[in-house]
Formats: sequence, C-alpha cells, structure tokens
Amino acid sequence: SCKIYAGNLELENERLDQCNHVWLLVDVNKDGQYVAYDWGQPQYDAQHYFGYEQTYKQLVKAMKADW
Repeated sequence: SCKIYAGNLELENERLDQCNHVWLLVDVNKDGQYVAYDWGQPQYDAQHYFGYEQTYKQLVKAMKADW
C-alpha cells in the first residue's frame, strides 16, 4: 500500500498551506514500515517522513486550485 504525502522539503514543521511538494510513502515489504519515494527514488532523510497525509481527492482538488 502507499500513502500520498504533502510537505515542504525546505521548511521544518511547515503548515499545510506552506506545502509545495508531494511524494509517496510505500509499504514495500507489506510489513507496515514505509519507505518514502520521491521522483521514483527511495528517500531516507527525515524531511520525507514529515508532512501531511493526503487522499487522492485532496490532491486533485489542490492541483485544480493551483492551475
């Protein structure tokens, strides 16, 4: 399974309205331990594990508002 996350990799403890980037947290081994994937590559830095979980519907709504 995977989770959609939004955040700002240039800020710490950002608010939701400061988010400017999305990535996935993927349960690669199906053991409940997630690995962050950004641009198709695994990421292990702390910033990729802090953010706001988003639903697909929330992501689409934010994208439409950004156009």
